[in-house]
Amino acid sequence: MIRSLSEHRACRAGLAALVLGTLLLGLGLALMRDARKDETLYLRETAIMADCLREGRWFGNEAVGVHGFLFKLPAALLFLGFGKSVYAATLVNVGLAALAVWLCFRLLRGVTGSSAWALAGACLLAGNFQFVRLMPTFTRDIPALAAVLLFLDGLLRRRNRWVMGMLLLLVLDAKEYLFFMLLPGYGLWILCDAWARRGDRPAGMLAGEVLARGIAAVLPAAVYAVLMLCTGVIPLNMFLAKILGCVDAPATNTAVSRFRTAVATTNLWTGTTINAIVPAGAKAAAQAEPGRMAACAAQLRPFLPYLGKLFYPSFFSFDGIPRPAALPGLVMSVVLFRRWRREGHGGRMALCLVLWAFLAVLLLMATYPRYMLPVFPILIACFLLFLRDGLDRPRFAAWTLLATIAYSLFSLYFEQTGLWKKIVVSDIMLIALAAAFVERHRRNRTADGGARARAAVYLFALLTLAVSLWHTWTHPLGQVRNWRLFGTNRECRRVIAAFGPRARFWVNDPGWKHLIDFYTGQRPPTPEWQDRLKPWVPKQALLRPGPDRRAYGFWFYDLVDLRRRIRAHEIDRVGLVISSVEGERFPYRGYLRRFREQLWLEPAGAVPLRNKTLYRFDYIEM
Repeated sequence: MIRSLSEHRACRAGLAALVLGTLLLGLGLALMRDARKDETLYLRETAIMADCLREGRWFGNEAVGVHGFLFKLPAALLFLGFGKSVYAATLVNVGLAALAVWLCFRLLRGVTGSSAWALAGACLLAGNFQFVRLMPTFTRDIPALAAVLLFLDGLLRRRNRWVMGMLLLLVLDAKEYLFFMLLPGYGLWILCDAWARRGDRPAGMLAGEVLARGIAAVLPAAVYAVLMLCTGVIPLNMFLAKILGCVDAPATNTAVSRFRTAVATTNLWTGTTINAIVPAGAKAAAQAEPGRMAACAAQLRPFLPYLGKLFYPSFFSFDGIPRPAALPGLVMSVVLFRRWRREGHGGRMALCLVLWAFLAVLLLMATYPRYMLPVFPILIACFLLFLRDGLDRPRFAAWTLLATIAYSLFSLYFEQTGLWKKIVVSDIMLIALAAAFVERHRRNRTADGGARARAAVYLFALLTLAVSLWHTWTHPLGQVRNWRLFGTNRECRRVIAAFGPRARFWVNDPGWKHLIDFYTGQRPPTPEWQDRLKPWVPKQALLRPGPDRRAYGFWFYDLVDLRRRIRAHEIDRVGLVISSVEGERFPYRGYLRRFREQLWLEPAGAVPLRNKTLYRFDYIEM
C-alpha cells in the first residue's frame, strides 16, 4: 500500500514536470519563430477576428473560417489586449500542446490502469517529431489533437451521446476532415455496443437506439454546417463546404480527388508509387512461370499501390509515428479488441474501432505524416500494453518483433530525407524492443521487468525528442534553423516598413506567404478563398469582400504580365528580397538584373537584412 501510494505521488510529480517541461520547451521555441505557409493564413484570419471584435461586430461573414474558428478565438482575444503578435498567437498552441499531454496521460491511464505506464506513454507523445515540430506554430494540428483527445476520453468513459455529439462538433471545428475520419469508427462502435447490450430487446427498439445515438453524433455538426452555409453566425470554412459539395471547383480540386488511386498512393517524398520497383522482379518471375504469374499479377494489381503505401513515410515513419512502435501497437490492438470484447470494456473497444477506421481512411486518401498525430495516443496505449502484456506471450511477441524488424528495414527503401537519422533511430528502438523481450524471458527473470520495459519507452521518447530538436535546429525546413539564418519571421515587419506607411507595393514571397497581410491588417478580396461557392448557397450573398489592398505578393509569368498587374492594382513600389545564403533561393531571384534594366522601374536603394537584402524600385508610368 505504501509502495503504491509512493508510486502514485511520483507519477503525479512526473506528470507535472512533463506538462511544465512541454510548456517551457514550447515557449522557448516560440521565441525563435519562422511563421510560414498555412499558419500565416490562420494568423491573418485571427487578426481579422480581433479587428471585428474591436469594432464591436461579429465576424461570421468575414474570411476567418478556414479549418474552423473556435480555437483562433483565444488568440484574437490576446490581440485585443496586446496587439497583433505572432508570439501571442503561438502561446495559444503551446498551451493546447501542454493540455494535450495531460489529456494523453489521462487517456492512457484509463486504458492501462497504471499511472506509471501512462506517464511513459505521455512522454512518447511529448517527444514525437510532429508534436515537437508543430507545437511552437499556429497551425491547426495541435488544436485538432487536443479536440480528438477530448473525444477519445469521452469514448473511453462512455459519455452521454449528446456530449459525444458536441465533442465531435469541436473536432469538426478544429479540423473538419478529422470529423469525417472519426465518424466511421464511432458509427461502428455504436452498432457493436448496441448489439453487445441487446439483451432481450426487440429489433425495433435496438434499431431505434442506434438511430438515436447516430442522430446525436451528427446533429450538432449538421446544425453547424447549416448555420455556416446559410447565416452569418458561423464563418465560412471552404474546406468543409468543399467536402459537402457546395463549391464550384475543377474535378482535380475536390474532396473526392484526394481518394483517386494515383493521388492517394503516391509517395510524396519521391512522386512515385511502388509499381516503380516491382516490374523488374515481376518480369523475371513471369518468364519462369508465365501463366501463374500473370494470374497473380492480375489479381494483385488493384491492391498493390495501397500495399506499397503502407511502407511510405506518409503512413508509418519517424516523420509521423515511428514504425517500431506503430506495428506492435497495431498488432496488439487486435488482441486487445478480442480481450476487451470478452470482458465487456465497450469504451476500450471503441478506441480500437476508431483507430482501424481512421487508418483505413488514411490508406485510401492522400496523406501527410502529420495526419497520423491525432490517433497516435491510441497506438501508444496499444504499444504500452504490448510491452506490459504482449511480451509475456513468447511466440506472439517473437513473431511481432520479427515482422516489425522486417517492416522497418524494408520501409527504409522509400525514405528520401534524413535517411541515416531514421536508420539510427529505428535500430536503437528495435534493439531496445529486442532487449525488453529477452529480459522478460530470461530464466531468472526479475520482478522489475515492467520497469525495464518502461525504461525502453523513456529511451524512445528521449531519442525522438533529441532528433526532433536537432531537425528544427539544422534541417532546411527547421524553424529554429531558419530563424537563425533570416531573423524572426524573416524580418517581414522590416520589409514592410522599408516601403513606407502609405505606399502600395509588390514584393516577392521568401516564404512568409500571408504574413504581410497579417501585419498590414489586409483582408482577402473574398472569404471564398481559392474557390467559389455554388450560386444556390445562401452564404454567398452574405460574404463581406475585403477592402482595397496596398501590399501584394502575387505570382507573375513574365515582365509584361508583372507590369500589367502593377498598373491594374495601382502599385507604386516594387521590391525583391534576395538571399545571400548559398542554396537558399527565394522566388524571382533571377529577375534582379532584369528589373534594373527596365525603364519603368527606377532603383530606390537596397536595405540590408539578416543574410538577405531587399532591393527597392519605384514604378514609373510611361
